[in-house]
Amino acid sequence: MQRSQPASTHEMVLAFITAEVDSPRFQRTYARALQALGQSRDVLIDRADIGDAVQNRLRAEVLGHARGYGRNQWLFTGFPGDVHWHREYVDVAEVGNLLYGNFDEWLELSGGTRRVADGARRARLGARGFPPARNAHAVAARISAGERFPALIAVARNDGARVLVEGHTRATAYAMMAAPASVDLLLGRSGQMDTWYFS
Repeated sequence: MQRSQPASTHEMVLAFITAEVDSPRFQRTYARALQALGQSRDVLIDRADIGDAVQNRLRAEVLGHARGYGRNQWLFTGFPGDVHWHREYVDVAEVGNLLYGNFDEWLELSGGTRRVADGARRARLGARGFPPARNAHAVAARISAGERFPALIAVARNDGARVLVEGHTRATAYAMMAAPASVDLLLGRSGQMDTWYFS
């Protein structure tokens, strides 16, 4: 199953920030970014209005401060500026076919393939002590308790492979659990996507 509808860059930016703003790894980074811009999390994130052009600009700046978005830095090194986004609802089995971004820890968890299905299998079979696997088990427990999460964010490489930009841990947890049945995915496309450093 795969349903698709156009999505905006503003939706992607909001989903990205929402997914990371409370994470132990990035919450201080986002707090500093909001403080640097003199912005309130409550207005800009928790009660976000993607119809508000000023909010959209400020959220893009927050993501720039935190992760290098729009600055050709950090996570977004080489990320093209002409990405078109679509929201898809994909079977959880399709999540297993996504590739992790080209990061050492996810390469290791997947046994070198970068396939989410391989990372999930290795996490189930005994890699619990490895931080990405441990985190995936923690998220799986939250999913089992009924918690819902923002959309996964991925991009399509020129060879057709779909590579995660944000949501590696959630994708691994979904694949481990084979749940939920339908997963929300924001997919970006650009003819220049292979310039992204982590593709």
